[in-house]
Amino acid sequence: MAENGSIIGALVAGTTDRNGQLIHNEDYRGGHFLIRTSTTAGATVTSVVTIQGLVPGTTGTFYTILASSALNPADNSVTRLTVYPGVSTALTGFENDIIPVYFRVTTTSATTGARSLSVDVNLVV
Repeated sequence: MAENGSIIGALVAGTTDRNGQLIHNEDYRGGHFLIRTSTTAGATVTSVVTIQGLVPGTTGTFYTILASSALNPADNSVTRLTVYPGVSTALTGFENDIIPVYFRVTTTSATTGARSLSVDVNLVV
C-alpha cells in the first residue's frame, strides 16, 4: 500500500529557505522523497533537502532524519531520497530509519535566475 502526495509546492526564484507543512503519519514506515527542479536558461540551483521528525511532546523541535548533499541537478531532473528501515546506507541519499508519526521536509536553496523546486513523497508500509 502506498500513498502519494506533495509535501512542498513549487518555490520561486531567489535564495529561499522553506519549511514544509507538518505531516501526520500513522500507517507508513518509509518512503521515496522526489525532488524535482526546473530552471530558466542560465539559472543555477543549489539546494539541500532535509527530512525532519518532530521530537515527541514538543510543538516545534525537530531532529534530522536525512539531509541531502548539496543538489545541483540538471533542468527538469528528479533526485530521490529514500528513508526505510533496513535499507543500505552505502549510497548517498539513503537512510536506514523510519518516518515518524510527525515529520516535515525543509529546503535550503541558493539560486540565480528563475527556477522552481518541489518535493513529493511516495510513502510505503
